[in-house]
Amino acid sequence: MKITYNGKEHEAYALVMKRENALEILNGTKRVEIRAFTEFYDRMFLDMDIVAKNERDPEHFESPMKKTYCAHFYTMNKKAPWYLDVSIDNIGIASLVEEDIKWLNETYDFHDFDNEWQQFVGKPDDEIPSFYYLGIEKVLQHEGL
Repeated sequence: MKITYNGKEHEAYALVMKRENALEILNGTKRVEIRAFTEFYDRMFLDMDIVAKNERDPEHFESPMKKTYCAHFYTMNKKAPWYLDVSIDNIGIASLVEEDIKWLNETYDFHDFDNEWQQFVGKPDDEIPSFYYLGIEKVLQHEGL
């Protein structure tokens, strides 16, 4: 989807969000959005052509993340509609491992998984949950919040 900000069109991810989370972003207390590591979000966030190229030629790895740096958060509630457009400073994949969780703590003051990563210490990589993160750079515009 596209959003218009300062008279220019920008490609944006369209993401449903709870109002409480949008208000936290608007108030500056939430600086990162987490999404599940699922096929749905794979299709949204990853350039599958680059993923395939990386699988064929891992020595010349290229980041498969799409070059989209805005998000349009919105509600499905038709009785009380709102939206929140933000710019994204970083989007990536993290796992419930100490290093990733500490980086999210230091970079975005994100502490939702502070107590979860320990249960995966010593587990094989394929048993450690991963997730997408979108670092919120700034609020661009909003309505109804």
